[in-house]
Amino acid sequence: MACPVFHIIINGIGVMLSLSLLDGDLVEAGNKPPASFVDFDRNSGEVHRFHEPGDLLLGAILPIHDYDERDPCGNKLRETGVVQHVEALRYAIDLVNRNQSILPGLTLGLVVLDDCATSVTALGQALHFMPIHSTAREEFDFYPVIGVIGSESSPASVMIANVLGMFGIPQISPTASSDLLSDKERFPYFLRMVPPDRYQVHSIIDLIQHFNWTYISAVYSKGGFGESALELFLDIAPKYGICVGSVIGIKQSERNKWALFDQALNTLLDAGAKVVILFTDQDVTRGILKATKQARLTDSFVWIGSDGMGINIDDLDGVEEEALGALLFKSYSIEVADFRDYFESLRPTDRDANPWMKAMWAELFHCRWDHDADSDRNLARCDPSLDITLAEDYFPEAANSILIDAVNVFAKALHDLIATRCPHSFNRPNWEKSARTWKYSLQNCTNGLHLLRYLRNISFDGHNGRIEFDQNGDILGMYEVLNFQHKDGRYVTEQIALWKVDTEKLSVNESEIRWGRNHSQSVPTSRCGDLCRRGQVYSYYKGTCCWECRTCRANEITMDNATKCVDCPLFEWPDQQTFDRCRPLEPYYLRWHHPAVIVFVLLSTLGVVYCTIVFVVYITHNNVRLIKSTSRELAYIILGGVTLQYVLLFIVVSKPSTFVCYITYMGFNVSFTVVYAALLTRTNRIYRIFYAGKRTKKLPPFTSPTSQVIIALILIGIQIIKRSPLSGDVEHLIFFAIEHSADQTVNFIL
Repeated sequence: MACPVFHIIINGIGVMLSLSLLDGDLVEAGNKPPASFVDFDRNSGEVHRFHEPGDLLLGAILPIHDYDERDPCGNKLRETGVVQHVEALRYAIDLVNRNQSILPGLTLGLVVLDDCATSVTALGQALHFMPIHSTAREEFDFYPVIGVIGSESSPASVMIANVLGMFGIPQISPTASSDLLSDKERFPYFLRMVPPDRYQVHSIIDLIQHFNWTYISAVYSKGGFGESALELFLDIAPKYGICVGSVIGIKQSERNKWALFDQALNTLLDAGAKVVILFTDQDVTRGILKATKQARLTDSFVWIGSDGMGINIDDLDGVEEEALGALLFKSYSIEVADFRDYFESLRPTDRDANPWMKAMWAELFHCRWDHDADSDRNLARCDPSLDITLAEDYFPEAANSILIDAVNVFAKALHDLIATRCPHSFNRPNWEKSARTWKYSLQNCTNGLHLLRYLRNISFDGHNGRIEFDQNGDILGMYEVLNFQHKDGRYVTEQIALWKVDTEKLSVNESEIRWGRNHSQSVPTSRCGDLCRRGQVYSYYKGTCCWECRTCRANEITMDNATKCVDCPLFEWPDQQTFDRCRPLEPYYLRWHHPAVIVFVLLSTLGVVYCTIVFVVYITHNNVRLIKSTSRELAYIILGGVTLQYVLLFIVVSKPSTFVCYITYMGFNVSFTVVYAALLTRTNRIYRIFYAGKRTKKLPPFTSPTSQVIIALILIGIQIIKRSPLSGDVEHLIFFAIEHSADQTVNFIL
């Protein structure tokens, strides 16, 4: 069986070769149908076109049926919500046609083509919108549209924009976000209702920072979509401290792509990042999730979805559990209550029902229609009288408001254009010849170049906020972040954050977030190493963005975002709470009311009293032989040294000061020197006397009391000079204590 898309493209190319692009005439081939009609694919019998005539025709290319590897267009709806999208266009056009203040006397028509969720099919369908001459082939249908809405995906929009731009047909995509489409050199007639990916990248980075994720991986779709967003992300992520562990590109058309999905999953596991950003289209997103399911790695990753995943999350085809907890970015849109009431009042058997309503009804209620030969005969017959709200899988699509706004953009721009350039066109002539002239004049008046100018200058309040286009045809708006959850027995997306393009500010409601299958509210962590404690620095491995934690020394603080240790100045110590600044050391000393101080003071007082008593006894009996025989003069020195040691305690327990510290330091050394110098002198004198007595009765030199006192004083003087304040030993001792302290604090007990 020949490929239908191949026939479409071949026929379209044949028509393009017969065009005379310089003429600019727009003539519709064949007779225009008098009422709404549908077109069935000759091979599958599925509906891929829907047409409602009007004076001015709007085209729409939407992914209604799913892609099938065996057939460019499958026989299954991509998701039931696409039927709402079609009805949103019809609803908006009907409102315009009934509003006499917009395009009075004129009607908007609609032709909807199915791109089957593939960019190649979208290209083939776009050929139906080419302006043609009467010499064009009759078997290929053409529609003289003044503008096109679509497609939803960026790859398909790029394909369509290439064709429509050649013929000057304005295009407005409701959801395509690729930065490539901002290039007005390549896509001069393209506009969109959502912000481009470059804003989405900044919003994703803000979300990553909000949750303190520093290590992530990324998967992107090759061939246009996602590549520009990924390049921008890789460029600015390091500036925000975000490290990218692995980057994986997958092309949808590659052979053995399922093996590529498995390989990509293994790469993600090796990288070890918990958070994975998906700059992917629907096909690649679904493939990654299926590979995750087959490998039984559900809950191994937190997915952050952009564009493809965020828009088409409702069609995950059996891998919903693998997507639980995912954070999905999409352009902000709200539900339109009036449209919801309108849609819920529709029935598939209505005379003017859109051709995909029955297929949606069968999927929602798990039933079959009598004319559907391929349906399961075990299913119950569909009941068109049921209320659609009874269907378990039915829920209103918020994106409908974007499509309604897109129709209003075209309608208001057309009204302003006709009112300015050809206001007479609002009055339709009654007789046929004038009608043909009027139609020709209307087509020339509303040509693409003029309409594009009015589209770019449009400004009004839409359902989702102010609608204005910048010089690139991009609209400024908001992103909403959705959390994919399982609630009340069904899969839903809950809005958990908003990011405004004009202010670039993110607001997050964490209480609404549920992570994974366990519905946990604990935020997952994603980093390439353990979080370092205070007082530790990150030491990065060479050539990677992973690290180990190294503890700084006791007198060091962390600097440069905890990447290096720096010494504190002398007499300062790291702040024990933050370890990022030094604080002056607070001396610790014993107060007078401390029990130990009281005990020591009492003992020292007793010691001073006893020493005083001994002094009195010695002085009273100064000439007694017994006292003289003890080397009386040296005994006074020893007794003075002991008394000094007792008195020194009163200085030790005093409030520290420079004077007290020097006195304590010198007093401790000198008091012992006084005692030991006198003892050494006396012992030396006795030894020399007894040693010389073996040979002679004459006393050795320097044994007189005066000589002994002088020798003792010399020894004491040497110690005093060595330990004086001028020697610098005090500062050296304190610095040595700080350098070799094993504790995190230093206490001075002076």
